[in-house]
Amino acid sequence: MRVERLSIPDFGDVGNALTGGPPIGTATLSFSISWGGAAKRVTFSNGSLPTPFAGEYVQNQASMRWRATEGSVTLVGLAAVSDFAEIGDERNGVFFGEREENGEAETD
Repeated sequence: MRVERLSIPDFGDVGNALTGGPPIGTATLSFSISWGGAAKRVTFSNGSLPTPFAGEYVQNQASMRWRATEGSVTLVGLAAVSDFAEIGDERNGVFFGEREENGEAETD
């Protein structure tokens, strides 16, 4: 996944952001995430919960890079590889009994 030059508000601090304060500026964010190899595949289903859910997941590692710019200041994060990453497909609530195949919903 790659995102280039995403414009985001800069609130200066968490307190200002959480209390609805005005942005102090606008930053530009770019990042990339690459998932690699399937270390483990996991399938899970629990239909007995008040909000049932099921999913198929792949556990692996992800490598990440990011860069943010505000005005004349640019911050660049070091490239990193995670110890754990998971990506998958989950169904819950009213979609619990549906499974998507080839872009079309099917009912289990």
